[in-house]
Amino acid sequence: MANYQKVKSGLEISMGIAGYLQLANPKQYNGWSRAKIIREANDIIQGRSSRTVDELLDEVKEKGRGWYPHEIERFSREIAALQEQKKLVTIPYAKEGAGGHTLKSYKGVNGPLKVIDQQLYDEAVAEGFPSDFFRKSYFDRVIFYCLPDDTDFTLSEFRNCTFAVCRLKGACFDDTRIYDCDFYSCFIRNATFSSATVAHTHFRDSFFRTVSFQRANLKHTYVADCIMEHGNFRDATLDGCAFGRITAKGTKNLNTAFITFSGCRADEVEKERRAIYKALCSPVKKARKPGKGGQVR
Repeated sequence: MANYQKVKSGLEISMGIAGYLQLANPKQYNGWSRAKIIREANDIIQGRSSRTVDELLDEVKEKGRGWYPHEIERFSREIAALQEQKKLVTIPYAKEGAGGHTLKSYKGVNGPLKVIDQQLYDEAVAEGFPSDFFRKSYFDRVIFYCLPDDTDFTLSEFRNCTFAVCRLKGACFDDTRIYDCDFYSCFIRNATFSSATVAHTHFRDSFFRTVSFQRANLKHTYVADCIMEHGNFRDATLDGCAFGRITAKGTKNLNTAFITFSGCRADEVEKERRAIYKALCSPVKKARKPGKGGQVR
């Protein structure tokens, strides 16, 4: 069986590198250069740069003036673990477990939900996921690092969860509630978030292909350093959302989405709307007349 494991994100590792350089050489590396260091290091780790990981680690070792060599070794191990886990997203997980767990119940908005904690999830990764394991379930602070194809999360709720280098092929997040979660280095293909509520959630360093957000309610959701192909935003609501450093093509039905920024003036909403169009598709389409409260459809 493949060695699925929880690994740090490229962003976390890059933040550690920036902190190390600042500690070892505070005159050269400080708050002014921190964001640039993190972005450039993460680009190298994610393979978006012409520079290699070995070149990055050699430079960090040199500029760190030989201090704390165990930290350089730790960065190397963390990057290797991330790269190994990223290879696994190309391999389907198909092991099926027998189940038989006695699960607690949580009263959700749409009825009772099974409570799945980190221990139960880890056991299922090792033993195989029972059928219906993910449907109508409640997850709080669970780190996902292995999922079967066509996972059915329908009507489930996620709070403070992390999807760490996951293969999400054919995943169904329809009618789910996703709050304060992180998705990083995920492979998301033929997945649906139809009528889902996604709030205060980040997607980073991930690949989307043919993903539907039809009628989804996205609130203060941030998507950065991702490839997005053939995304469908039909009748979705995007409130306070942002898309940064996106490579996108074939975006569908964005003109039907309700784009707004609560509390902003109409001209501020229009500015942010244009930024979303610029990130996801081109050219920017002419806005309709602003409605009440500065909302633009």
